[in-house]
Amino acid sequence: MTADGDHFDTVLEGRRSYQVGLDAGVTNAYPHLRHVVFSRTLAESPDPGVELVATDPVAYVRELKRQQGKGIWLVGGATLAAALRPEIDRLVIKRAPIAIGSGIPLFAGEFAVDTYRPVHSDALDSGVVVTTYERPAPTLPTERFDLRPLTRQQAERILADDRTGQPWSPGYPRADDRDVARMALRHDAADDPWFGALQIVDRDTGLVVGGLGCFGPPGDDRTVEFGYGVAPEVEGRGIATEAVRGLLDHVFATGRVDLVRADTTHDNLGSQRVLEKAGLHRYASDDRLHYYERRRTT
Repeated sequence: MTADGDHFDTVLEGRRSYQVGLDAGVTNAYPHLRHVVFSRTLAESPDPGVELVATDPVAYVRELKRQQGKGIWLVGGATLAAALRPEIDRLVIKRAPIAIGSGIPLFAGEFAVDTYRPVHSDALDSGVVVTTYERPAPTLPTERFDLRPLTRQQAERILADDRTGQPWSPGYPRADDRDVARMALRHDAADDPWFGALQIVDRDTGLVVGGLGCFGPPGDDRTVEFGYGVAPEVEGRGIATEAVRGLLDHVFATGRVDLVRADTTHDNLGSQRVLEKAGLHRYASDDRLHYYERRRTT
């Protein structure tokens, strides 16, 4: 509870939840984390380690997500959870085998439906079951695969080699995928996810088998560069070709891109074939790389 965490560096709390600790004489229950309390009634913070915020919580959290760091933990309460509902990417629900008859709702306010999918569950010896649910990511479907934006939580899992949650092919992540995860944490693409890092998910098995994506949105030249890769054990199955075709079709369909480019080493014949099958042609070479491009056709 008080150790340095692998997953979170910030905790968010509502005014009423914070008051529970104050009534017990605890001014900061999370001294090891950046502790943020949303309140319009507290004039000053009771603890130097607690940051009071009176502004819009959604705007505040969106700005937090753009900053470099670990995950954000929302500990309560129901009113704050309801306000931040659009920004909640993951729910971790602990169920105890005890019936108490009543309780506090997870979200306050009017009835509304949000869809999450279970990604991991642990049954403890005590009978408690801890289940993790994630909000389904937006999906770009191809014939056999779904291309999904790499979320901050997924990037953190990659760097921590955390194999809970969305299942991975044995050879995923590769070293390049870890580099992409680091870049994704430094440069949040949440506002334009289809021009950032994507995961390739096998629709039949649910396994993440690789990754691809653009290195940022197009500039004034209406050009984007992209890269791709799949786990070694699934190479040679046309996965990269299908994923690249799907990505480029979508990129051109936005109307924001006229030219896409990629490069590959001289000895990577498989990657060269992927680019050629996806409609790119070689336009230049140097001592190490071949350069490919494809223009939008009208």
